[in-house]
Amino acid sequence: MGDAGVQGDPGAKGDAGAPGAPGAKGDPGAPGAKGDAGTPGARGDSGPKGDAGPQGIPGPPGTSGGPTVIEYRVSSHFAAPPLTTAQAADPYPVKAGGPTNVTAGAACDTGSYPVGGGVLPSDSRVGAIAITGLIPVVNPDPTEPSGYVAAVDNLTDEEQGFQVYVNCIKATADTEKPTSDLPAAVRDRYTRVLREAK
Repeated sequence: MGDAGVQGDPGAKGDAGAPGAPGAKGDPGAPGAKGDAGTPGARGDSGPKGDAGPQGIPGPPGTSGGPTVIEYRVSSHFAAPPLTTAQAADPYPVKAGGPTNVTAGAACDTGSYPVGGGVLPSDSRVGAIAITGLIPVVNPDPTEPSGYVAAVDNLTDEEQGFQVYVNCIKATADTEKPTSDLPAAVRDRYTRVLREAK
């Protein structure tokens, strides 16, 4: 058998080969942890006021106010002067605006207004006096009295006493309409009568 040959020296390192083709896309990674909340931003300006909404359905009547209270007020005593004998003998002694006519009134409390009224004669004799007028007076101005005013004529030759009374309730006067058909001068005169009746 022959002797082994002597091993030669290694050859020089060859050049790097060309890059291989890209590998396949990897699977998505797991979601990361939730980050901390950011700092709140500055408050924005208020928006313009919106249009008014439609009117709501009226609610049921309240019950906490209690029942309506009717106030009864009566005037101080008034007396109609007697007729003379000649006047008393006249079958028609009443003269409109004559000296036998007496005007008196009963006033409601402040903030109350009349809902009824009348005259209380002190003499039970039928026909002793004639009620020639019974007028409700409503003043929307709460500083002015409201109430009832009566005009009375005495039909006898003796002095006849009488009183005016009024029933009132707490209310608000309707200022959208005239308070009455009374001329202004007449209403002023009746208001003055009510002031004196207080």
